[in-house]
Amino acid sequence: ELVKEVPCAGLKKLHLKRALDAYLEEQSPCHCSPCQNNGMAVLTEGVCTCVCRPGTSGNACQNGHVLGEQPGVIEGRWSCWSAWSSCSRGQKSRTRSCNNPAPRNGGRNCIGETIQRKNCEDPDFEHLKMMEPQCFDPTLTPVKTCKTPPPLTNGFVLDPKDIYPVGRKIE
Repeated sequence: ELVKEVPCAGLKKLHLKRALDAYLEEQSPCHCSPCQNNGMAVLTEGVCTCVCRPGTSGNACQNGHVLGEQPGVIEGRWSCWSAWSSCSRGQKSRTRSCNNPAPRNGGRNCIGETIQRKNCEDPDFEHLKMMEPQCFDPTLTPVKTCKTPPPLTNGFVLDPKDIYPVGRKIE
């Protein structure tokens, strides 16, 4: 834990993780047209460019061919993930295809799954509702408590209690 004692830290981290995942999906090269000669598409600040392999050149890597490789062999690359489906039997799913470009002439197929599934009920979100209820209903106060403090050296607690809520001053 890098950040401690921040109100609703768990919920904030969950939202930050989801925002980062969404940003990475927006910046994925799956949004780009395929490069030729198995060049690598890169999306930077909304602009797609091709990083060409040795022996190839051009905006789409269309010139030349990679030495030692059979010309015309196309390696498969993934399309972007589809939007999540609506919930059915407690789950939703999304798909992607190995068609950006599709493998041809003996090129390798894409590695990984073509479908993702997840529960409609988000266990992380449900856990945080239980652990940080005040983050979902501002009328609630935090329920974290500390044990009775140890006896004070050269002093005393004026109003001892069995439970001391976090943030309450001890007198």
